[in-house]
Amino acid sequence: MVEFHVLIQQTAADAPLEVTLLADKEICALSLEQATERLNALLQQVCVRPEVTIHGFGTFASYVEPPDPEQFGGYNTLVEMNLPYTLHLPNGMLFPVADRQGVTRCL
Repeated sequence: MVEFHVLIQQTAADAPLEVTLLADKEICALSLEQATERLNALLQQVCVRPEVTIHGFGTFASYVEPPDPEQFGGYNTLVEMNLPYTLHLPNGMLFPVADRQGVTRCL
């Protein structure tokens, strides 16, 4: 991965914002026009205004064994999200759950 630091401004009302783009190393071998076209395509994916607002934060679990940082694709933060959801099951319904030792238990 290679880093490119650019200033973007999506509208005249927006303040310029410095953005770091991470791209594959192959981009360095491209012509200037091809590299510019490729980087512009990546810039189209950048949104200056937040699309999501976090109103709270709670830690409910963590990794037993930290994952390999390489799987994050060069980024240093992994955000795992889920939406609040309630699963309604009939009373007395059992379903199997295997623990770490492989013992199947029913809830």
